[in-house]
Amino acid sequence: MDTKKVIQERRSVHSFDPNKKVTDAQFKQLFDLVKLSPSGYNLQPWEFIVVRDAANKERLKAVSYNQPHIGGCFGCGHCPGEQAGLCACRG
Repeated sequence: MDTKKVIQERRSVHSFDPNKKVTDAQFKQLFDLVKLSPSGYNLQPWEFIVVRDAANKERLKAVSYNQPHIGGCFGCGHCPGEQAGLCACRG
């Protein structure tokens, strides 16, 4: 894969299929890959928390400046309550 092309074509996605579920195995695979990404002094000072509970997603949204996509798919109201959210934290 061409690094320059990957960087030039990368994008942020805020539209997701609310019917597709992210499994624990898929999250584990993602986190295993993230561990390989660079960080300052290779300290990798982050933790990841999967949030599935609707009440906890609302609490997370409240401390995230009420960003609409924190509570679901852009806060559209059509996403099922069990859809997972992801919180990345610096350690």
